[in-house]
Order: sequence, then structure tokens, then C-alpha cells
Amino acid sequence: MAVKLLQFMKISGQIAAFWRFHAKATNKYKVHSPFVYDLLTEVLEDDRYFQAFGMIAQTRRELLQDNRTLQVTDYGAGSQTMGQKQRRVSEIAKNAASSEAQGQTLFRLVNFCKPSTILELGTSLGLGTLYLHHAKQSAQMISLEGCPETAKVAAEVLRTRSNNHLKLITGRFSETLPKAIEQLPTLDFVFFDGHHDGEATYQYFITCLEKARPESVFVFDDIHWSKDMEQAWQRICEHPRVRLSVETWDLGIVFFREEQRQKEHFTLVPYLWKPWVIGLF
Repeated sequence: MAVKLLQFMKISGQIAAFWRFHAKATNKYKVHSPFVYDLLTEVLEDDRYFQAFGMIAQTRRELLQDNRTLQVTDYGAGSQTMGQKQRRVSEIAKNAASSEAQGQTLFRLVNFCKPSTILELGTSLGLGTLYLHHAKQSAQMISLEGCPETAKVAAEVLRTRSNNHLKLITGRFSETLPKAIEQLPTLDFVFFDGHHDGEATYQYFITCLEKARPESVFVFDDIHWSKDMEQAWQRICEHPRVRLSVETWDLGIVFFREEQRQKEHFTLVPYLWKPWVIGLF
């Protein structure tokens, strides 16, 4: 009963958050920034098919049929849809892994930004990791996962589908993040996904700032997960080093562009609203 109540409260809160988002959202015909217009057209509204998408879709189908049971160690805010600590791989693939639509958006964003280094906080089963990695296979990439058993499955997924530029590290983010940052010369592209706690997310952001460049891009998943996460996202947008912030319902993206003297924030929705957004509830 308690889990069902939490699920109801979660859904109700996200519906309210969605309508607040929709009320202030704009599309490309009302955006006057050339850079943000390109971001909309080349990332959010791009429907090109890339070869890697087929391979990752097949990997997802295989995971959805995997009935192995894992003893999940969850260091974050926990799952709102799966309350048990023992979960099947298929359930994680269905409920916790990056969706196909979000994965393709991340792929296009990496393709747009062309980073030399990529850091991911929250590997899960490795589906989102594959999208990030295959968008720029030459980039040095580290992915962090807290749960040892989930990381083992992710390692199986990545072993034959990635190259030696990608490294997977297991453990608490508070312990593995500083080590990962030491191994990367800069942080060009960081995807924060895996610890849905507002204060923790903000502190990870602050930690990563030490190696952020003016060209760096930080992406945050589930910014409307809870009021706590919404508050963390607001604090991140207000940080003095952030010159441009973009909100696309499920993702928050910040840029450190020194050439942008006036701080700006955009709440964006593609001109043709994608049906998968509704499915994020």
C-alpha cells in the first residue's frame, strides 16, 4: 500500500510539474538565439537514423527478455516503480534504463557537441552508455555505476559493443567520482543520471566544475523527478559559471559559453511535440 501511495504521489507531482513546464515552454519559432535554434533543430527535432540505433535497440530487446534476478544496491533516491531490492534484469530494462527516445537525444547531443571526454554518472544496464559512446567513439569515456550486480550486467553489455576508450567503474559516486575526474584531462560532456537526490546532484555538479571548460556541456536527467530535484536544477541554473541553461522536460542542459555575456534560460519543446514525452510519466 505504501509503495502504491508513493507511486500515486509521484505521478500527481509530475503531472503538475509537466503543466508548469508546458506553460512556459517555447519552440524554435520564438527562439532568437542562433545557438539554441541549432540545438533545437539539430538535436531535439532531428529524426535522422544512425547505424548504432539498430544495435542498441537489439540490445534492449535482449535485456527485456533477460529473467536473471539481481540483488540491487540502490545508493540514490530509489525507484518509484520498483520497490523491491531483488529485481529482474528485464524489469530494470523496462523501468530504469534510458528510453530509446532519450538515448537517441543524448546521441545527437554528443554528436552536436563533439566532446573529447565523456563522464556518465549512472550506467544502469549500459543502454544509455552505448548511445553516449557510439556518438563519439574516439572520446575518452568513464561511466560510473553504484550497484555491483547491475554493473556486472552492464559490463557484459559493453564488452562486445564498445572499445577501449570506454571504462566502467563501480562504487558509490562520492568515492568514484573524484577518482574518475582525476583520470580525465577535462570534463567536456557529463551526464548526471543515477542519484535522484537534489543535494547530492548539486554537489556532484560542483565537484565536476573543477574540470569544466567554456565548451563543456553538463546534462541532468529527471530534473522534475521531485521538488528536491527541481530545486537542485534551479540552483544549478543560477550558478555564476552557467551562462546558458536549457530545459526539455526530462533533461536539463547547461553550457559555460564565455562568449555569452548575458545569462539566459530556455524552456524548449520541439515544434512537433513528441508523443514519447507523455510516456515519461
